[in-house]
Amino acid sequence: MSTLLALPLVVAALGGSTVANPPAAADITWEVDYEAGRARAAAEQRVMLIAVHADKEARSEAFWKKVYKDKGVRASAEDTVNLLACRDATTAKRCDCAKQGGLDSEQAKFLEAALREEILAANADGIVASPQHVWLDSSGKLLLSVPFEMDAQELTWCFAEARRLAGGEAKVPKDARPPRRLLYGECYQPPDEDTYGRGLRPDEVEELLTELRSSSFGGGRGAGGGGGGWGRQIQALAQLAFTAEEEAQQHVAIQLGGGWMTWGGNQVLVSALHTLGAIGPVDAWETLESYLGNKDAAVRNEVAVAIEQIGIRDALKLVKTTLRKEVDPGVQKNWLRALGAIAGEDKAARKTLLDFSEDEDPALRRNAVFALGWLPQNEDVRERLMAVLDSTDGDDIRAAACAMALSRSADYLPVLQKRTADESLPEAAKSALEAAVAVIEGASLKRIETAVREACRDRIQRERVFFDATPARLPGVEA
Repeated sequence: MSTLLALPLVVAALGGSTVANPPAAADITWEVDYEAGRARAAAEQRVMLIAVHADKEARSEAFWKKVYKDKGVRASAEDTVNLLACRDATTAKRCDCAKQGGLDSEQAKFLEAALREEILAANADGIVASPQHVWLDSSGKLLLSVPFEMDAQELTWCFAEARRLAGGEAKVPKDARPPRRLLYGECYQPPDEDTYGRGLRPDEVEELLTELRSSSFGGGRGAGGGGGGWGRQIQALAQLAFTAEEEAQQHVAIQLGGGWMTWGGNQVLVSALHTLGAIGPVDAWETLESYLGNKDAAVRNEVAVAIEQIGIRDALKLVKTTLRKEVDPGVQKNWLRALGAIAGEDKAARKTLLDFSEDEDPALRRNAVFALGWLPQNEDVRERLMAVLDSTDGDDIRAAACAMALSRSADYLPVLQKRTADESLPEAAKSALEAAVAVIEGASLKRIETAVREACRDRIQRERVFFDATPARLPGVEA
């Protein structure tokens, strides 16, 4: 992700306990031996969690500082066998993430080597994504994985989903929800040109910014300097856009607002905003606020899509206000999607989407219907989606089916399967229904992407929502 976006298993027997003695800062108990952990999972029929982290990288640090301390996450992790892959264990003199997991350097090295070889997907240079979380069943079958960031509610949802896929009881906490970049049965493999597989560390940010400032082009004074031209500038901006360090995001905001990118007009800005939404950290939404009132509808659309992709609930008040002010239906439909993506349990947002789900404008109606899939599936939401699914409009049916898939609620499987059997349905609607069934049974949301885009009259890609393990070039706006 820095550019835009397997040795035989030999694990030495380690004496003593097979689980780490968690230090004061740790909130999950981690195994210290790979083979013993696998054996315990098999004997006790437990799901396994593999967490991959790097030192001094903001996304990884967020898990140790906040996410793993959540009570719901800790409770979920008590039912699993937990293994920790520290990317820096084999190269650094001191591995901070191993220390936080209660592992010594030798234990961390053995685990990292075993997990990289057996489970994780690496590019041609052996780079794996971090942070990354992977769940296996007790036999070692890969169930699901999520690269990069998650919050506590998304992580607890993944624990419950892994238990469901493994055939166990899967009670999903009410506030839990599926994460972006969710994969079933595979791990994300960074593209071969990605030399990091993670965001930049503070020292790497400073080094890159120094490089940019030292060249005339990097400093924004001309296109003929030594900064490597547009290609290097775009590569550097993507590296910084993906990085969660504050200094990196500040540089991105400056370039969006008045740097060299402004020379290209709004089309360059549109592409940059799209990229930020597709790969930026959760705090990147704050940069987007400056463009809410832009006169160009294409810019406003990309801001809405970026917030939908980032999915940060802190932006809820902003999205509500912006939706009320927006008068262009072509932009409104994207703000409806953004609202659903961050609404959570907010009653006013739910009412807004339910109201728009009956709008006379087909595009507004269908985007609102699809956005209902982001919400907790309360009775009123379920009733509305069931009613639309039972309607006669083919595109409305597609929107409702895709919303059910987006929710990933297994409760919808019977109604989707029954509706699929209706031979009078248009072929496009039947195809969407079949794709929705596949998603709930464990396929990628990529399966419903075409149906969503066609039914919702949508031309802007959502790479972070309809994610798969195939590296994609950014940005992704179709003509």
